[in-house]
Amino acid sequence: MNALLVPTFVPTPASRGRRLAVATLWAFGLLGLAGLAGALALLHGLDASPLQVTINDARVTGSLNFTEWSAGHQALAVGGLAVALFAVLVVVPVALLLALLAVVLAVLLSVGLPLLVIAGVAALLLSPLALLGWLLWRALRPSPTIAA
Repeated sequence: MNALLVPTFVPTPASRGRRLAVATLWAFGLLGLAGLAGALALLHGLDASPLQVTINDARVTGSLNFTEWSAGHQALAVGGLAVALFAVLVVVPVALLLALLAVVLAVLLSVGLPLLVIAGVAALLLSPLALLGWLLWRALRPSPTIAA
């Protein structure tokens, strides 16, 4: 009898996790591209004519019109905004985690260290009592019999 063996793929937890990670990265990439397209559309349709830039009471430019910019300049502006947004998305959580780490470390040092010192002192002071208890246990336990 001719049998055809078909290899089957049994997903393991590691392959499921890898697929989830790849799907998440694709989702973030597509979300980033959608945001970039939205930012370009916003810059292209934004009318910033009432915006005036002055330095030391001297008008530098009468208006800033993003629609007059070339496509390259608009792409560079969106790229700069994307880099700034990425920096904020990375810096803010890292700063919050560092602050949380400092708080946890301060709590551990202010509460945990004195408790550890108290436990050490108590263990040192109660060690003769522990030794006495061990000696009493050794003296009062039944002697082991040797089975022949």
